[in-house]
Formats: sequence, C-alpha cells, structure tokens
Amino acid sequence: MATNPPHRIRHTLAWWAALLFFVSTSFPVGASLISVGAWPRWMGVADVIIAFTWVFVVFAIETLTREKPSDEIRKKSFTVYRAISILPLGLIVIYFLAGDRVDWEVLLIGLGWRSWLAIYAFPNWLEAWLWRMPK
Repeated sequence: MATNPPHRIRHTLAWWAALLFFVSTSFPVGASLISVGAWPRWMGVADVIIAFTWVFVVFAIETLTREKPSDEIRKKSFTVYRAISILPLGLIVIYFLAGDRVDWEVLLIGLGWRSWLAIYAFPNWLEAWLWRMPK
C-alpha cells in the first residue's frame, strides 16, 4: 500500500491545528468570564504556549500547501465563511444580554487575531484536511 507522506503529514497537521485552535480559543473565552484576580498565572503561560504552537502549525500547513486551492476547496471555504459570518452578530447579542459580566478587552483581542488567522488559513487547512489516499 503506497502512501504519500506529505499528504499524511498535512492531514495530521490539520488535525492538530483544529484541536489547538479550539483549545487556544477557550482561553480568552474563559478569561473574559472570570475576574482578573481569579485567573491563575500558569493559565496565561499555557495560553501563550498553546497559541504560539497553533500559529506554528498553521504556518507549517501554509508552507506545505502552497499550491492554489482547487475550485472545490474554494466553494467549500465560501460556504463555511457564509456560515460563520453569523458569529459577530452572536457577540453583539451577548453584549446586550450579558455585557457587564464579560471582559470585552480580553475577549475581543483574543478572538480577533485567532479568528483572522483561522479565516485566512482556512482554504489551505481544508486542502490539508481533505487529502485523498493515492490509489
């Protein structure tokens, strides 16, 4: 059974990128809901390490999937972009319902750069995720 190692490596990196994205995103969400003094110092260090690791993995995927995304990937990416475009509206609803219980400086900065990088890298991530085993 012949396999193409670069495809397997890209798929594995895509899996790790997805996991690290969700773990990394949980830090600003959690920090914005907990008062500043209650947040342990080690959580901040863990946030930085996990976020840096996620960025490194995303850049590795970008480097390994340098070719132009296919039309199929572009169509799927556009569908996902349309679906997640509702999230900013959800933040506005949270602001009106629970605005005083959320530390918006922590939440928006943390989500802002993470969402930008995730959206920017999504077509290449999807290309790596949807690899096909050679026949």
